[in-house]
Amino acid sequence: MYFANVPTLADWKTFTGRGAAVPIPKGPPKSIDPEILKLDELIQRYNQAMPMARVNALNDMTPLISTWLSKHPKPAVSPFAPVTGGNLYDAMVALREVVARRLKLAVPNTSLYHQVVCLGYSIQTGTVRNYWDPKGAAWKSTAAGYMGDKDPKVDLKKRCDQMIVAVKSAYALNQHKMVATKKVADDSRTLKIFMAPEFFFRGVSGAFTMNYLLGDKGEYSILDTLRAETKQAQYASWLFVFGTFIAGTERTRLSCQTCMQWMAPEMVPALGKKLLTCPTCKKYARCPKASCQANSKSRGFLTVYPGDVVGARRLHCEVCKTVYPFCEHCIGVTIDNYALIQKGGHSQGDGVHDYITQKAYVSNLDFDEIDNQAPKVRIFGREEEYIEPRSDPGSASERMGGSVFHMDGITFGIEVCLDHLAGRLAADADRGRIQIQLIPSAGAYINKTNGVACVSNGILFNVDGGGGAQISVAVNAPGGVHDEASVGELPVINLSAGLFPPGNQKVQIFGPFAMPPA
Repeated sequence: MYFANVPTLADWKTFTGRGAAVPIPKGPPKSIDPEILKLDELIQRYNQAMPMARVNALNDMTPLISTWLSKHPKPAVSPFAPVTGGNLYDAMVALREVVARRLKLAVPNTSLYHQVVCLGYSIQTGTVRNYWDPKGAAWKSTAAGYMGDKDPKVDLKKRCDQMIVAVKSAYALNQHKMVATKKVADDSRTLKIFMAPEFFFRGVSGAFTMNYLLGDKGEYSILDTLRAETKQAQYASWLFVFGTFIAGTERTRLSCQTCMQWMAPEMVPALGKKLLTCPTCKKYARCPKASCQANSKSRGFLTVYPGDVVGARRLHCEVCKTVYPFCEHCIGVTIDNYALIQKGGHSQGDGVHDYITQKAYVSNLDFDEIDNQAPKVRIFGREEEYIEPRSDPGSASERMGGSVFHMDGITFGIEVCLDHLAGRLAADADRGRIQIQLIPSAGAYINKTNGVACVSNGILFNVDGGGGAQISVAVNAPGGVHDEASVGELPVINLSAGLFPPGNQKVQIFGPFAMPPA
């Protein structure tokens, strides 16, 4: 048996003799091993997850497969035995092989990297109303709030261009300070970590829509755009944390403008299905004309009238063009904060070497807040109620990956700003297994009191985009957390006028450090 890719849950059950077409055996049902049940869950999670978040599911499958195989020796199968939908042992071996192929470079870090170098991009990104002016040594006002270009495509292109300039500067700095001086024994065996601060990708509206992150609807995929530079072979031993991307998602409800009532799903007996219906006048959001309902494309369902602005968008029938007294109202905006991670040296996304994780705890300092009681924020050029993200605040969304991830056989932990100050990783079950703790932020610092979650001699790396744009690296030494000094810096050419507050940009380098133990 061979799997070209991780099977779907339905196929996996068929291959393991539990599919719908398998005859039900006589007698009491057999118990299912706990490893099988957990693998069912992980396979489903893998197939539902975004490509860059699948590596965690793969890593979690590996020990379960090994445990199950250790308990069950290969069975002797008669060639005359009836086909029952699949052989569990063979399916488990095939799963083990495909998981190993998908993990690719997941090998012990001692054979891959011996040293670590940290390179932080110093730039102010956290400002909304005020920023720190290093020349005048004083706080100044931006007055306009969020900064950036009004065209989101132009804005993101400029930000990606600026990030690539910083990456090239970091590469030059490493060549000058580490390679040329032979401070590292072998550059190919030295992991270089480049990190930018939180809010690098935010924009003049306070957020971008999600399609710019995912690359759907023909828009930019930020990670694909940046890969134009990082795919080069010279970055094969680099890990990039490109700061964070702020995504705003409108939450809407439909209302009946005649009765001024919110519409709700209600069964329509004539159709045998539920439709959004006004609780007072009982009109539902579908064109009543039979010819429109018979249309194979639209089925008569109403859509937003073209050109209407957000806030009260009228509905119309696409077939007969009739405008109805129903409006779609924006009731608030969910604002999500995603850290962007990419391994260098790969020509395209493969579900293993790109990673996105979501910030769990949101601070009222993160956005242009108007009223912290409502709460209301200025977003997309207007005032809207802020709606908490739907993911569990104790962990990142399963679809976006967790705060602990594995790459090149190394266990990383990442906390965005307040997540670190709140001790998100320090309270996690993986505390003490994390080798390198990454903290992109805009107003945070390395929390030595209750934020350390890495192994003994593990590395903590913080790049802050708040006032002063500070970069800090520390080692969790046996005698206590020890701050490390920068060993060099290089100015970054500023191509991003109007996107960030004025001030000098630079890259700082720290290390080299011994690779922390696994």
